[in-house]
Amino acid sequence: MMRTLTVGSIDTAIHTRQHADKVIRPEVEYCGILEWSQLDSVREAGRKAARGALESMPETFGKGSNVKP
Repeated sequence: MMRTLTVGSIDTAIHTRQHADKVIRPEVEYCGILEWSQLDSVREAGRKAARGALESMPETFGKGSNVKP
């Protein structure tokens, strides 16, 4: 059942990425889909990836961009 759910969401994610201007991918390969004990570290990985994107692409996410806060 879980495999069926993930296969469908993979297709959706692939399709959605094709329409995105930027994609931020946190490094979370170490965590399985049901490893709820890793939630805090996965959340921090997402924050780290977002900070990195903000710092490396200020023209996209900073002042003067068309992205609303």
